[in-house]
Amino acid sequence: MKRYKYLSADWPVAIHNVGARIKTAPFSEETGDGFVLERVRPATLEGRYFEKIVVNEVIEDPFGKTLSYERVTYRDVHFRFSKTYPQIEIQNPPRSLKMFVNRVAGLLDFKVAFESLIVEPVQWAARIKSSNDFKGCVQSIEVSGLAIDKETTARFALVSQQDVLAAAEKLIA
Repeated sequence: MKRYKYLSADWPVAIHNVGARIKTAPFSEETGDGFVLERVRPATLEGRYFEKIVVNEVIEDPFGKTLSYERVTYRDVHFRFSKTYPQIEIQNPPRSLKMFVNRVAGLLDFKVAFESLIVEPVQWAARIKSSNDFKGCVQSIEVSGLAIDKETTARFALVSQQDVLAAAEKLIA
């Protein structure tokens, strides 16, 4: 399953110029991070940002001997920049986009601001359902992160042969 995260950005330069600046920061082992551009079009560009993460693991065996080894992983951010809203699409985003956002902002001389977009799927479904051409219903909804109290959240799925939007609105309200 693919997950997507959308951000808005007010680009200080044209998209092809954003691509030109990103090309100046390719991924290399020396820097430990960088970009690989896959497609550059007049209105869009697609690529990946890689960040090398090195962790030194220290393990003690049952006999008291200490073993140390280096573990190397790579964080990958697959992105699509566009001149139209939403300006940034990230496919299967990692937990943190901080390094990616900072690197892009730095390449654009910190003249760009990013804003996370809030997507309300229940509202989308209700609007689609209210259109005249809609024939169908929402039969399944998965909800997670529903705050029950200060330290408790809920995760659940609603499934029905009929529309589950009304039931979801009752629970989420």
